Amino acid sequence: MTSVENTVTNEKIENRIDTVMGALKAEGRKALVPYLPIGYPEASESVSLLHAIVDGGADMIELGVPFSDPQADGPVIQQATEIALKKGMNLNKVLDIATEFRKTNQKTPLVMMTYANPIEAMGWDKYLDRAINAPDIKSMTDHFVNQDNVPIEFDEEEARRSSKLRYQGTK
Repeated sequence: MTSVENTVTNEKIENRIDTVMGALKAEGRKALVPYLPIGYPEASESVSLLHAIVDGGADMIELGVPFSDPQADGPVIQQATEIALKKGMNLNKVLDIATEFRKTNQKTPLVMMTYANPIEAMGWDKYLDRAINAPDIKSMTDHFVNQDNVPIEFDEEEARRSSKLRYQGTK
């Protein structure tokens, strides 16, 4: 089992993905990992939808962060994203929803599915502070950042920061 360190409290935080995957492997099962475009159909429904997904048997959940130019997404996700964006959804609000969910569910991994652009707009340090260093709720999310839209000039400092997120990308 692996852990991450909360850089505010220096507390070791269990990696939920590794925990769930280890348990599934021991049971001889595969993971059920549904994707939810956060803010669709309504932001006010997102937390209850996350709980319903878990109640329905999800082992972990991908939180879809709406983005205005979803090049790697299909038409259904693009439409849901467009609706969520028109209703004011953004990365900060997705993190608020993850925070609210985490208050009542510390077990289920939440995998942040986002392009790099929303994180760049928020700022990597602010994002890391919100996503990893939330001392009242332990680690809020486990992470994956879709790298399809990262420019070739993506610098080493951003790579260092993103490694804290178990940063992975497509080649």
